[in-house]
Amino acid sequence: KSTLPEGSKVTVGDNGDVTVTYPDGSKDTIPGDKVVEGKSDADKNEPKEPGDKVKVDDPNKLTDSEKSEVVKAVEDANKD
Repeated sequence: KSTLPEGSKVTVGDNGDVTVTYPDGSKDTIPGDKVVEGKSDADKNEPKEPGDKVKVDDPNKLTDSEKSEVVKAVEDANKD
């Protein structure tokens, strides 16, 4: 059950500000930064795994060259 009086109206502005208008016409405003936050790059993206794994000599100790191959494979998998 809502704690707001029956007939209250909640609206959200373009900047995320929330306005609660009560039945008697009075209003409260909650600043947008208290209710919304921008998504991080990690939230907005889902990196794709390469189709084929990179073959390495020791999976627990990659050489610089092998690391470069992995970087290239991941970058290639995530091109548009």
